This record gives sequence, structure tokens and C-alpha cells, in this order.
Amino acid sequence: MTLRQIASFVLVILVFAGVAFSEDPKATLSSASGDVVLGDGPDATPLEPGQEVPEGAALNLDKGAKATVVFEDGSEMHLVGPARVKVVAMSPGHRRIDLSKGRISSFSGGDTITGIHTPQDAFLALQNGTVGVNVKDGQATFNLFDGSNAKVVDLSGDEQKIVELAPNTPYVVGGPPPAAPDVWGPGTDNIRRIKVGDRLILLSPKDGFDVTSTETGGTTLTCTLSEDLFGSVQLGMHTVFYVAGGETINLDSAGNVITTNSAVHTQFTALDIR
Repeated sequence: MTLRQIASFVLVILVFAGVAFSEDPKATLSSASGDVVLGDGPDATPLEPGQEVPEGAALNLDKGAKATVVFEDGSEMHLVGPARVKVVAMSPGHRRIDLSKGRISSFSGGDTITGIHTPQDAFLALQNGTVGVNVKDGQATFNLFDGSNAKVVDLSGDEQKIVELAPNTPYVVGGPPPAAPDVWGPGTDNIRRIKVGDRLILLSPKDGFDVTSTETGGTTLTCTLSEDLFGSVQLGMHTVFYVAGGETINLDSAGNVITTNSAVHTQFTALDIR
């Protein structure tokens, strides 16, 4: 059995350990200070205390903003901006929350299983306890403040593992990328740098792409060059896609490739994403 299969069992076992759950889970913004909006980009709308936070909703907090989301089972999530968090799923017995950036200063959960996922290929499974999660500078930090049933499933490295959190003992995944030579060569400035989630992406030439947000919080990159030319899209430390005019790359909210009609990509040992 692979570790990913074991990780799935972590949540399954915890779900069956629960008791009775509502058939129609809900969440509400109970308090907020500063700018808190629902959605991404031009479609984002201000969110006021008392409003429902629907399943699939993304919350964005500006720097210094704070928000508290209360779930129907009494669980509370306290957020500190700048932050982006998405309530991916709420079902009887289980919920999933994706923290793309920022800090969940405190999440107090009960019988309902909560999975808090981060872009660092690691997530926390919690039942009956209080935790904190911070995603910053390419690093995810998990803390257990109270309770004993909190596990981090770390799939980020060669030694993939499931870690039982100990109270007030932070568990850290990821970190800043190591320094590497600039693959584009010294003096080159024809590069556009964008950030999707916590991932820096380099587009070349810098005026050769349209960058648009999707309804799900992702990003679409469309090459605007003529069909006989191509641009390049550098993702993370190792991968470059060569995208011809009219071709697209669709990314999720963490900067991972979902779909593309570009047929050519290559890998390098080290690329500069500074």
C-alpha cells in the first residue's frame, strides 16, 4: 500500500470514528475586520458578518484583516490576512479547507473531520482539537494547540510520512527554493513574473501572454504570439513549457497544471525563480 493510499485511510478511519452529523453542513462569517472578500479578481464581493460562506467559496483577506468562520457543528476558523482560504467541501462527517497563503491562527474542530491542505503537498487531518496553520514564503507550519487527534500527511519529499502532531511542537514542510543560476542569462529583462498561490511563474516574452483568473481561483495563461512562434512558461524549479501562439495552460489556485494543449515541455536541474 502506498503512502497516498494510507493518507486516504487517515481520513476514512477518522470519519467512521465520528458520531451524528448534519445532512446540510453550513458555514457563516461570524466576525470580520479589514477587507474580507468572497471570490477572486473582478468578481470578488465584500463579505459581511452574518453572511453564509458557501461550499466551494474562496475568502481573500487583505493585510491586517481578520475573520472568523463558524461551521454548523460549532467548529471555528480564525484567519489573519493577507490570506486566501477556500472551503472546498462540506459534507456530513468531513470538510476540506485549502489554505493557499496566510494564516489560520486557530481552528477549533469537533467530531467532524477537517482536512486543511497546503500548496506544499502536505495536509493536516484534525478531529476534536485546536490547531494553527501558516503558509508563508513557500513553507507550511502546522501547530497543535489542544487535543490529540491531529496528523500531518507529508507527501512533499522522498521520505513521505504521516506525523502525529505533539502539542506546541511545530511541524514545518517546505521552505524557500535554493539559489540557482539564471537560466535566461545575465541582463535579460524580457520576462514577466507572476505568482499563483505560492508559486512564482516566469513568462517569456513578457508581452506574449494573456493572464486571466478562473471562477475556481485558478489562472489561464494564453500565448498571444503568432502561430509560428512560441513563448515559454517556467513553473517552479524544474519545468518549462513551450507554448505556441493560441495555446493555453490552465493552472489551479496553487499554480499546478490542470490542462494544457502545449505538446512540448522540458525539465532542467535548476532554474531561477527569484
